[in-house]
Amino acid sequence: MDPPFFSSPSGNMSAKNTDIKLWLGAGLLFGLAAFCLEAGSKAQADISRLPAAMSQTVPPAIRSTSLMASMSDMRAAAADWSYIEALQYVGDVRNAKAHYKNTYDDYREILWLDPYFHFAVLEGCSILVWGNHNLVQGRELMEDAMRVDPKFSRYRLYYAAMAYTQKGVDRAAMLNFLQSEIQKPDAPEMLLREVGNIYSKYGKRDEAIRYWTQLLDRAREEQTVNLAKSQLAKLLGKTP
Repeated sequence: MDPPFFSSPSGNMSAKNTDIKLWLGAGLLFGLAAFCLEAGSKAQADISRLPAAMSQTVPPAIRSTSLMASMSDMRAAAADWSYIEALQYVGDVRNAKAHYKNTYDDYREILWLDPYFHFAVLEGCSILVWGNHNLVQGRELMEDAMRVDPKFSRYRLYYAAMAYTQKGVDRAAMLNFLQSEIQKPDAPEMLLREVGNIYSKYGKRDEAIRYWTQLLDRAREEQTVNLAKSQLAKLLGKTP
């Protein structure tokens, strides 16, 4: 019996409907799998960046606003805001009478909120060690930071450099040790000023003049600019 020229309409339509359903089902499953993969990757990334209970103890002097921010997705924003407040605090000369006693607590809170805010940690340690001359708190903050993010190699460099602040150390060795760090565009200016002071006090006059001249060109902070001008005036014999 010869096959018919035309298939049965009802049978053909049924097969098409089945194929469409299968394609739609496969598409939905693929989309769902992609969504789950993306959501899972985001969740894993968020977990790896949790600053509080997952990887750090809560600082004793934490602000209530920071504590609330840590429970949401506003941790990084809260860290930025805390950093601004820390800058305002260390920039207010009225706090010098108390030897800027809140510096450690302020920068420790920033680290707790965002453990990957590397610049803030480097700056906080520089202020504590070379500004406030508090080696104990500077080391403590750096040790906390290294425990949270041990892969950030500049932490270890700063931690080693802190040893040179003690009496009887080789200042020339410290300058050599910090050469790679002071060339970085984001090196804290507190560190740059301290290196300049070492050049002025222990280094050769020509080297000190060259250092302060170059620092004056790159300085962003008014304190650094004023110090560079003052040091250059002394070194060049133009002190008023």
